[in-house]
Amino acid sequence: MLCLLSGCGVATDSLALRREADARAPRSVALKAALNSRDQNLRAQAVAAMGRTGSKEYAPALRSALRDEDARVRYEAAFALGQLWIEDPAPAAVEIASDLIPAIADAAPTVRAAAVEALGKLGAPDLEPKLAGLLSDPEALVRREASTALFRLRYLKRLTAYSSTTVQALVEAFDDPDAETRWRAVYAFSRWPEPGVATELARAAEDESPNVRLFALRSLAQLEAKAPEEPLEAALRDPDERVRAEAVALAKKAGRTKRLGDAVLKDPDAHVRAAAADALGDAEGNLALLEELAKDRSGFVRAAAIASLAKRSGDALESRMRDWIRDADPWLRVRACAAAGELPKSGAKLLDLCLKDPDARVRASALETLAKVPGGEVDVALSVALTDEAAPIEIVGTAMDSVTKRKTPELTAAVAKAYKRSKGREWVEVRESAVDAAEHLAGLPGAGDKAGELLREMLKDPAPSVRLKAAKALKAEPPRAASQGSPGRFLEAEPPASALVTLETEKGLILIQLATDLAPVHSASFLDLVRRGFYDGKTIHRVVSNFVVQGGDPRGSGWGDPGYALRDEIGPLKFARGTVGMAKAGRDTGGCQFFVTLVPTPHLDGRYTAFGRVVGGMDVVDRLIPGDVILRANVR
Repeated sequence: MLCLLSGCGVATDSLALRREADARAPRSVALKAALNSRDQNLRAQAVAAMGRTGSKEYAPALRSALRDEDARVRYEAAFALGQLWIEDPAPAAVEIASDLIPAIADAAPTVRAAAVEALGKLGAPDLEPKLAGLLSDPEALVRREASTALFRLRYLKRLTAYSSTTVQALVEAFDDPDAETRWRAVYAFSRWPEPGVATELARAAEDESPNVRLFALRSLAQLEAKAPEEPLEAALRDPDERVRAEAVALAKKAGRTKRLGDAVLKDPDAHVRAAAADALGDAEGNLALLEELAKDRSGFVRAAAIASLAKRSGDALESRMRDWIRDADPWLRVRACAAAGELPKSGAKLLDLCLKDPDARVRASALETLAKVPGGEVDVALSVALTDEAAPIEIVGTAMDSVTKRKTPELTAAVAKAYKRSKGREWVEVRESAVDAAEHLAGLPGAGDKAGELLREMLKDPAPSVRLKAAKALKAEPPRAASQGSPGRFLEAEPPASALVTLETEKGLILIQLATDLAPVHSASFLDLVRRGFYDGKTIHRVVSNFVVQGGDPRGSGWGDPGYALRDEIGPLKFARGTVGMAKAGRDTGGCQFFVTLVPTPHLDGRYTAFGRVVGGMDVVDRLIPGDVILRANVR
């Protein structure tokens, strides 16, 4: 099992390399020595492990590995170099790019694509035209990554705007024979307005690929009222429900909600009807249509309609709002309490009623809404929530998040008290929020010294993610990247060659193929939880149309975990439609809450652990709404 590495005298194997990666070893002799192994698989594993540690000290070794004789080693080296700087600007970007740029001419298309992806994360002067030029590469794999890399340069703020040459190259890629290249080229405009390509985006909205049509509509929505009108009518009748939901969102952003007719009431997809309910919060929308949606058979749709009615009707809605706040469905009560803040006169009374709800999720929603209202009484409520030792994590966490919305230095003492009593592993997310709160308070007159003292105390926090945030807030030297351990039994176990998990829900069966090779620890943990019946009876607690469905939380609120933390296993598996990822509160804080992407989401690539793929029942995933139950989970 052990392999004696040539010329180094260090014995190691795959498990030893996984241990080094999991320990976030910043200067591992074993990892560096493994690069001298005659076994190319071991060399590739060592390179991947270096990238997962997050230690930039491996950069020289990784740059050297770009010249390895084995294509898989070169591929892993390129991917790892991009990951080392994905979270912050790279002072060394120019130097690293000097080695990656030759890699885009590598004989192996996979290596070239990985180099392009890494360059998009790094950013460097004069890089944009090189990436734009790759949109005409003969390999579709490279063209796809070039499109996404250009998007990522802007998303990661390595670039403030596309050059005219880049815009033209992306527009030409709208006609690429490869459908994935086309949607990725269109996706590059999905977050920033680019008026000069409105005509081309309107044409892309008629593409044969649903993903191209969807992202063309999302890109047109960035133009708001300047978006051309022609694509909307056809898109509202599109055969793909995801495209129809995006068309409704375009109608909202472009100020064309009058174009929404009774057809949305008959739409079979709850996401489309919910999008219409949200859009009709516009004062120009059809109020009668909105009232019908408030009676919809789906609580997901009704909740969206309630929020819009609150904007439209104000205090005239008080009586009905009281009924909704007492509804049997807790998810509807959550949304109703959030909407109560829209009622100028009766909102305070309604929120007081919400704060007495027996469900902590509802109370947290009310507290979050209340925090947006000016006044000393709100500060008192937040202080009480932070200092109440009996308050559940949902309340304390929401109160901590809400501090950053206030300009109240007097909350510093309450934040400090809440931070000091939230040392348990389950409360890591609260302590991360405490860093944000302390940083915000430090900028207010009268709180600087005490808030700064609290931030310095956070530099010694047991959770590295908290220490790292505190160091950034103080502009101090970041702590070493090591993390609280993932349970040894998951790391030590040999991952199965493959594993299938079925989730039996009220809407049908979902079949998940786990990526045991790319995320062995996450896969092993997920399998263990499934076998123990952990997921049986758990709910879906978060659904965002045309984004994700999330569930598996033992608290049902988004604040729960299994009692341990998993370290990130960031790998090359993309967040396409149906990818299963691990939710987290910060670096290396994964646990049991998983999400499934409803559409491709490239902005999640390299930031969250993808550990599986839905290979059956994606139509079931599409129909899930908050409150739906996972009846049983089984390993096949």
